[in-house]
Amino acid sequence: MNDSVKTNEVLISKYFADLLKLKPGDLFAMYFIDDQPRGRSFTVSGIYRTSLMEFDKQFILVDIGHLQSLNNWDSTQVSGFEILINDYRSLDYLSSEVFSIAGVNFNEDGSKLRVINVHDRYPQIFDWLGLIDKNVWVLLA
Repeated sequence: MNDSVKTNEVLISKYFADLLKLKPGDLFAMYFIDDQPRGRSFTVSGIYRTSLMEFDKQFILVDIGHLQSLNNWDSTQVSGFEILINDYRSLDYLSSEVFSIAGVNFNEDGSKLRVINVHDRYPQIFDWLGLIDKNVWVLLA
């Protein structure tokens, strides 16, 4: 498929699928509320479940072309960047380094980049992982 062609297929969480009684192949309308509400039709291409309800309640995975169109962005504009690292132990140091490069400057339009690491963005995931670690030690004891 050509990268310049938007797809109307989305991935929704099991939470949304159950709430809206949707299954793969179903068509549904999504409304984007701004100065003027706009609607788009999408087809459910799949259902995901992370077992992290806060995450599942927040995200529907959609082609970025729709978001760029709704926000009047060109194809080079995005709402964020994700930087992957190999060593989790260097997360705080690398977050600080990225902030010193990108988080202190204003863009031409007056906006400023926000730097947030995965631990600060999704603390519930790390709380959950911490509980799993404790459960393992309890079971071993």
